[in-house]
Order: sequence, then structure tokens, then C-alpha cells
Amino acid sequence: MFPHYAEPVARAATPAIAALLAAEVPHQVLQYHHDPRNESFGEEAAVVGRSLGEEAVVRERLTLEHLERFAVATRSVLVDRDVIGYAVSLADATRNPADYGIGDVAPYIEYGASPRGPIGMVQAARSLALLRGRGHATAGDVRDLAADVLRHRIVLSYDALSDGITADDVLDRVLAEVAEPEADHVKRSQRRVQAA
Repeated sequence: MFPHYAEPVARAATPAIAALLAAEVPHQVLQYHHDPRNESFGEEAAVVGRSLGEEAVVRERLTLEHLERFAVATRSVLVDRDVIGYAVSLADATRNPADYGIGDVAPYIEYGASPRGPIGMVQAARSLALLRGRGHATAGDVRDLAADVLRHRIVLSYDALSDGITADDVLDRVLAEVAEPEADHVKRSQRRVQAA
């Protein structure tokens, strides 16, 4: 590394270089070029830069024994079939948006969520229900986790990328249009019995 003390601070390309110069810290400036069509280049470069810092201090918050007990407890959380149906509908709406009245988002989706999407939503909803102190998962639990579970399971089209549409934009529409089942399980069960 060669010091660049001779460069004036005023000509520094970035605030970070200006600070290095002002503090007379030896450093090396590397020049790089990127394709200007790659809009995420700066974000990606920032992520790489952050990875060069010191590693975070990690402390154990939960023992493996406690985690295993929590996993066993999560498996005991009940999930109503309408809640499962809601999770399946959310994933299906990413594959068949026109069936849910959001056909305008279809050009933005290359591939929708696979069946692993609703499996992940229901499993996560069971854990969230347990953390919220309930022995049953609700459609609200599924809704609250849907974007986090499905975001990486949707492959956007080139149209979406060129129009600046994100997976979250698509999921916002899906969550707004797919009907959430009634929260009152007792009333739903009574209607099922009456209909039978």
C-alpha cells in the first residue's frame, strides 16, 4: 500500500477517501468500472465493503436443547384447513394471478412460488402462533409471514426488472387481493355443519 498524502482532500472521490486523506492514513485507491445498466452495482459494492469489516460478536441466546423443545412444541400447534387453504391460495396467486383478479401482474412473474411456499408459510405460522401464545395458527399469522417466506421463491421476469417491479410489489398485490378466511373458527365450523 502506498500513501497518497499528496492528493488534495477536495479532490477525493468519496467521503471515505476524504477522511483517509484528512487523517493521513496510508491507503490504496483501486479503480474499477461497471456496466451503467446494472443499477444495483452500488448496493452490491456496499455489501461487499461491509463484509470487509470486523465480524459481529455472536452470543448464544438459545441452547440446542431449548431449540429442540421449541421445535417439538411448534409441531403441536394446530392449523385449520382454511388457514392451509389460504397459504396455498397465496402461492397459487403467484403462479396464476389472473385467477385472483390480478392478471396485470402476470407479465412480471417468470415463475411463481412452488408448493414449498405454502409449506414454509404454514410451518412458520405455527412457530409464530406459539411465540404469540396460541396453540393454533391463524390466517393472520400466515399473512404476517407470507412476504418473508415467498419473496425469494418468486422469479421475476425481465419486464419486472426493467420496470423496477420487486417481488414485494407483486406480493403486496397478492396479499391485497387473495381473500383471507374468517378468523372465527367456531362460526366457520358451525356453517360447515349446517351446510352438510
